Amino acid sequence: MNEKLFMMSMRFNKKFPKDFGLIPSEDADIYIMPSDKSLWKKRNLYDFGWGKENGYYKLPLPQFDDLVNIIMNSEFKDNRYGSAAIILDDYNDKLLIKCQEVLRDEQNAKRYCAFFNILKLDIPMNRSSKLGKSYKEIAEDFKKWKDISKQVLKYIN
Repeated sequence: MNEKLFMMSMRFNKKFPKDFGLIPSEDADIYIMPSDKSLWKKRNLYDFGWGKENGYYKLPLPQFDDLVNIIMNSEFKDNRYGSAAIILDDYNDKLLIKCQEVLRDEQNAKRYCAFFNILKLDIPMNRSSKLGKSYKEIAEDFKKWKDISKQVLKYIN
């Protein structure tokens, strides 16, 4: 996977579209990469511990399964971390299901070490959406995430 799908700053060293080599388009939210005329949209991406980095994703935004594949196979760090940020922000319920599926098979789970690491799945925290859920539902989700983090620790340490 050699195509750049995400671009992001590191310690906020880039802020403006021109810092990423992008120019404005007729749409205020869309930018153009002059070299190939591809379209890019601004989005705060991965949080390395000091806040979400400035970044852009190439349109169209990949869906969940494609994002997982990018994390597993992309040569570009920005692609891997950009994909992780989108999954953590937009696909937390699908992530829970994916982790449960992967962890059912030990051989399969071993292949996902990089995936587990980049998503920091060893940290026991509730990544599920809490909006509109009862306390009981939130507690049940947290229990599932704690179980996942416990299992993940076997593969990344």
